[in-house]
Parts: sequence; C-alpha cells; structure tokens
Amino acid sequence: MAYGFGMRVAWGYTRVLNALYDAMRGGVLLGDPDARALCSLIDDEVMASNSNLANAARTVSPVLRPVGTLAKAARLYYRYQSQAKLERLHGELSAIQKKHSGPGGQLNLSIKKVWVNVIGFSRGAAGARVFVNRLINTWAKDGMIAGAIPYEVNFLGLFDTVASVGIPDTATAALNLDDLDGHWAWTADGALNVPESVRKCVHFFSIHEQRMSFPLDSIREKDTYPGGESRRIEVAYPGVHSDVGGGYRVGEEGKSRDSEGSKLSQIALHNMYIEALKAGVPLIVQDDIRKDEDLIRDFSLSPSLVRTFNDWLSTVNQKPLDRVETAIRAGMGQSLAWRTLRADYGNPQAYVTAQQFFRSAPEDDVTPYGLERRIASKAASSSRLDNLKREKSRLEEQKAGLDAAALSMPAIPALANPFKKRAAELGEQIKKKEAEILTAAAGKPPRPGEGTTDVMTNDKTDLLEAAEEFRLLLAYLYPDQRSRWQVYWSRTPGEAVKVKLGPIGTAVSLEQNVMAYYLTVDRKDVPSKRRQGSKIVWMGGRDRVIQLFGAVAPYQPILDFVLAPQPEMMPFLLEHTSDEAVRKLPQAAIRLLDDYVHDSRAWFRVPYFHEYAPGGYGWARTFFVGNDRRVRALGLKDNAADIAAERARTAAADLGNYIAVQNNTLPPPVKIDFNSFPHM
Repeated sequence: MAYGFGMRVAWGYTRVLNALYDAMRGGVLLGDPDARALCSLIDDEVMASNSNLANAARTVSPVLRPVGTLAKAARLYYRYQSQAKLERLHGELSAIQKKHSGPGGQLNLSIKKVWVNVIGFSRGAAGARVFVNRLINTWAKDGMIAGAIPYEVNFLGLFDTVASVGIPDTATAALNLDDLDGHWAWTADGALNVPESVRKCVHFFSIHEQRMSFPLDSIREKDTYPGGESRRIEVAYPGVHSDVGGGYRVGEEGKSRDSEGSKLSQIALHNMYIEALKAGVPLIVQDDIRKDEDLIRDFSLSPSLVRTFNDWLSTVNQKPLDRVETAIRAGMGQSLAWRTLRADYGNPQAYVTAQQFFRSAPEDDVTPYGLERRIASKAASSSRLDNLKREKSRLEEQKAGLDAAALSMPAIPALANPFKKRAAELGEQIKKKEAEILTAAAGKPPRPGEGTTDVMTNDKTDLLEAAEEFRLLLAYLYPDQRSRWQVYWSRTPGEAVKVKLGPIGTAVSLEQNVMAYYLTVDRKDVPSKRRQGSKIVWMGGRDRVIQLFGAVAPYQPILDFVLAPQPEMMPFLLEHTSDEAVRKLPQAAIRLLDDYVHDSRAWFRVPYFHEYAPGGYGWARTFFVGNDRRVRALGLKDNAADIAAERARTAAADLGNYIAVQNNTLPPPVKIDFNSFPHM
C-alpha cells in the first residue's frame, strides 16, 4: 500500500525550500516538526482527492457512494490549510529574493537559477517522478519557485520504476476492477508522467522481473517519448528488479559469488553515473573515487561480469529491442527457456539441484514457517517467551481496535488520523516484541525490519520450489508430457482455509467444487534438511475464491499453489518452453542467468504475502505507458483461443484417462524420488 509515499514526496519539497533559504539567509526556514505537519496536511489533501477509492467503492456497492461527497469536503479543508502554510513560506523566500536581486540589493544573497537533479529506484523512482511532476505543475509553476526564484529540472535518473501505491495491480487477478492498478492518490491521473520541461530523463528497466506486484511504469506515453528520444532515454537491462537498481548481497541465491564487483547491478550503476555526469549533475569524478576505499568497493566491476554481460548482449542485439514490449518479451523468452532447462529433473546434470549456484546458495536449518511453528510450540516452561507472546497479543488486540476505528472514516483524515497515529505507535511496540521473540526462538537477533518471514535465509528451498512450480506450468502447457515432468492429478485439498479478520476467525472451504482435480507436484527436501510447510504445490484456475484466499489469508500449507496462465500467453509460452527453444538458448544467456540473475519471485514467496498466489512463472510483467494506460500479457495480440482450446481438450483427455485408471484401481504411474539423486 506504500504507506508514507506522499509524506516522502512532500518532504522533498520542504528540503528544497530549506536549501534555498539557507543559501540566501542562512539557517532553517522550516524545522522538522513543522515540516512534518505541513507534509501531513499535503498528504491528507491528496489522499482525500483519491478518485480511485470512491470509484472502487461505487463499483463494490451503491451504499458506499457518499464516500465521494465526504472526500470532496475533506479535500477542500486540507487544501485551504496546506495552501495557507505554503503561501507563507513562499512569501518569505520571495521577499528575500526580490530584495537582493533588484537594484540596491546584495546579489550574493539572491539566487540566479536553481538546477534540480533527482534520482530514484523502484518506488523511490515513482516518488522521484511524482515529486518532479508536482514541483513543475503544482508547487512551483511557470519555472519559478515561490514565484520569484527561477529553476529547471535538469536530470531525472530512474531505476525500474514501480509505483504500487494503493491496492496494486496484483489484485486484478482476483478482482477485475480497473481502478485496482497501484496508481492511487499521489500516483493517479498521470502523476507519473515526465513533464516535457525536464531537460533529460534516463530510465533503466528490468527485462527479467515477473512479480505481478512489481508492474513497470515506462516513461513512454502511448507510443512516443515527450521531449524527444534524445532527452528521454529508456534502456532495457538484464536481471530482475534489484539486479538493475539497489543490488543483492554477494552470494544471495548463490549468484554473484565473488565480490561486490560481481553484482549485476554494478553495470546499471556505472551507466547511470555516466549519464548523470554527462548531464552536468555535480558528482565526484573517478580520481576522487580512487581516494576512498569504500567508494572503490562500491564502484568496482569484475572483469568476469563485464565479459559475461557483453557475451549476453551479443545474443539479444541480433534484432533491435526498439520498444518496451520487445525488450520484455526477449527477456521473458530467454528466462522461460532457461527455467525449462533447470526444471528438467530427467537430466541430473541440468536440474537445478546440480548447479553451482544452487550448491552455493545459503540455507538456514529452519524456514519462516518452521520458525513460526517453533515459536508456537515452545513449552510453557519458557516463561520469558510466553510473557513476550502474551504482551504482543495484548498490543495486537489494541491496535486492531484502533485500525478498525480509522477505517470507519477513510474520507475524513482529521477524524481518522488520531486513531492512525496511536495504531502506528502500537505497531512500533509490536515490532520490538517481535524482535525479542525472534531472538529467543531463532538464536540470533534479527536485523532492523526483519520478522519471521525474513530473519531466516532459505535460498536453496526457494530455488527448488521455483523449479517445482515451473514443472507445474510445463505440465499445464504440455498435458501429454505430464509424466515427463512428474506431475500428477489430485483431488481438491481437503483442508479448510483459516481466515482471520481482526478478532474473528473462521475456517472456509478452499474450493466449492469438491470433484475438481488439480495438477500437483510433490515438494521435496533440500539437502540435509527435512521439508517444512507444504508437502505439495498445485495449480488452481481463475477461481475467485482461491485467488482471494491466496492473496489475503495468513500463510498455510494448503495455500501453496500457482495460477494457470492467461490464455493470451499460450502461444508465447509454448514457443519459449519447447525443446527447440532450450536447444537454441545461447550458452552466454545460460551463464548470465545461472551466475548473475536472481529469482525475485522465488525469494518473494514468504508467509503473509504470497506472490505465487496471484500469479506464476507463466504470467508476464504488467507495465504502464503514461496516463495510467496498462499493458498486460506483453501486449501480445495473437489470437490464442484455438491454441488454448486445443490444450484444454488434451488436458481433459489426460484427466479422463487418469480417472479411468483410478477407477480400475490400476497401479499409479511411477514417481521418481528426488532424494535418490546424488547431491553434487
């Protein structure tokens, strides 16, 4: 939901105002408490302007239509309050500027021109774009800050923009509402568009990212780049989201094992640095970097990485990647072929468990689910742990009541904010209790922000589970090859899903059709550790109940499933998972994907947020092309209906044969035991 997104954007403008005041007069124009209060007012105004909330409310129920009227009244109130404060601040800056820039003034106490440079990654890139858009179109119109200080936005550097502000695009897998796009409030109504007056904008984006909750926001608007392609540069990079911006730690998932310089993100970092220098951004240069050991390490580049990257580049430069769609198709196509190779358990040398990156991947002795079971099953004699758990439970009950009170008045922030503030304070206390509980149960203190879902490292488990899930996709695509991928049919999972809303808990059947069959794969142990959590993973259809449970219910082994791909993707998926596609996959691409490209979706599958529930490896990354225009399924226009229908007929015949065999009580197909494979 991007909590605090708007506050951070508004905070950026208060920093601009303070910097100008300090340059002209010295000192602080706006202290931190006052700045936070102003940001809160601005945020409340924008949140009350959230048309998506009102639209979604009207769509869900006519009873909720008054939400829009209440929001309008709140918007007018907060706009009046925030504008009054901004006008006072602008007035002070304007008076100083006019006094010293005119005749008789001290020119050294005036400002000739301000050059603004903004750089961001991920949601920070979305924040950078919204900040620039609002700066130019709302806070400082006509190229003048405070109506008196001239400025231009010189450079906007962006790494893989992801907004997901409000209910993200992920939710549309379950609820087909256009307003559920992750472009709410601050990011709505074209707020991510790059204004034409920005002198230069550079955007590096990932072609291997697939998580549905990480949709890309291109800087393109429809089919053009406003301002011209010389001033709007959008470049495709290999790797997932954090392989382009931010970077992973050395050795995560067994990738980039050698040093800081072997991280794939170093290449995008270097190239953005060069683009910023070319645009005149005042950064330190190479000679100064060489004087600082930390900077030398931060900017290091492994010759092996450079060689691998250049070799890979030659495999995709054979045809131009002239559009975002073309680039993402190329990346997903290579990724699908590579995953097919690494899911081939019939070839022990090719399967994921035989690869160096898998053998090098770190793995703790317990998974997040296992840790939670450990915490829940501690003996009563552990008085310290019991006391901590009781204290946490009490705080959670108090917070739930405050959250409910705040939610009852979403369109009137003045009434909701006191409840939100107290709930946030209790949230911080809960985090402290969780850290103490984790330390007692895990035997090591968590790093800041870590909970049961990430205090443990289970990269081997994640990588193996990803291969198992991909086998489900392959069996779905090729029903006549089900035995090849060791996938079998099973009946509806018998357990009920435990759902808890506040203090109310209930158990609900996962599937209404008790006669349904699902493609299923057995989960296997990683070397030297028994499987914790689910024992199988299965593929569900577009059943809304299944999708909603997967998205909102707390982690339970029964919810270990993926969704069948969209019919529009069928031709593309079949083309890039075929035996021919695997044979044609260049060695340079295999090496890059083996040793440097991470699997963000495998890592992201942790309890309490199920990336696998809304999608799967057969789902393409959604992206936007200006003014909130959404492009799904890679923008493919091919008629896939006939192909999807033929696949369905083959699958139905396969299921019919399976049921007939079961009814005749014939021996089931032989399954291969992965534990018999030699561990390398």
